[in-house]
Amino acid sequence: GYDDLKISVEYHLSKDVDPHSLWLMFYSPQDPSSPKKANTIFSGTQGTHTAEINGADLLSDGKTTATDYLLDGLKYDVIMTAIDYAGNSGTSGTNTGWTYDITKPTITMNTPKQNGFDNQIIIVDYNLSEQVSTVTMLFIGTNTTHTVATFTLYVNNGNNHLNLGTSSINPPLPDGVATFTVKLIAWDKAGNESEPAVSSNWTYDTIIATPTITLAGSTSYTTIRNIEVSVGNDIPDAEGWIISENAGTQPSENSAWSTEPTSFPLNSGDGKKTVYIWIKDKAGNISAAGSGTIILDEKPPAITLIEPAANTSNNGSITVSYFLSEELATNTIRL
Repeated sequence: GYDDLKISVEYHLSKDVDPHSLWLMFYSPQDPSSPKKANTIFSGTQGTHTAEINGADLLSDGKTTATDYLLDGLKYDVIMTAIDYAGNSGTSGTNTGWTYDITKPTITMNTPKQNGFDNQIIIVDYNLSEQVSTVTMLFIGTNTTHTVATFTLYVNNGNNHLNLGTSSINPPLPDGVATFTVKLIAWDKAGNESEPAVSSNWTYDTIIATPTITLAGSTSYTTIRNIEVSVGNDIPDAEGWIISENAGTQPSENSAWSTEPTSFPLNSGDGKKTVYIWIKDKAGNISAAGSGTIILDEKPPAITLIEPAANTSNNGSITVSYFLSEELATNTIRL
């Protein structure tokens, strides 16, 4: 077992004994003053009793001597002795391997980060100074504290890492954008409570808008492949963009995200082009695709004049006949 400064004692007496004869003995080869003895005027009547002693003042007299306190971190074997009113002495069985621990565990939190962002999958990374019995995680909002189910958190000393699903948080975090103070607190097996590890101004964000894209200044045609683009409706915490003519499937968080584009090379070949844009925010949310269309036309139009024909003449009325390779803009043909 483990205990901290306040040591709970439970014992059973088969008969009445002299209460002054009841001693709790602590033995450890690592304690130079072993055995240490506790006597707090335990109850000597027949039956089961509970008491509490102070590991820093075993005699409960307010004085501290070399033999009056236990040493932090040591394992002790514990025995209780008693003498009845006839002078018969009795000894309990030995409870071995009991640890006296008054040192608080320490816990440090690497993620969630202060001023950080996460969505439905929250990466939790923290370090413990020792193996503990319980770790609790709290998301403290403006009006509500959300608690992580303790069985989902690791208690091993050293580094601990997990991807926390929001289903483990009670009550659930509100869907949308909300800011919290995140705390991690650990309790060791003796009941010592750590100082909390704190990340403030952490944002839970599950919403992302669909971006818009403007191609070549909103013109319908372009005669060059490398066009200017302008992305709109990308939120302030956007951190990645993907632009492509391939609709394909929605990119993943590990796709090749880049900085916000200002130009884009269209694929070769005249015709209607559709350009798609996705954005990713700091929480890892990925938008639906925004899109824009433009017609690439790099070939000059071909015109064949049929009439007036070569080496002919006309009177006041001139017949004009010609063939065009493509539709032209209004008022752009001259004879």
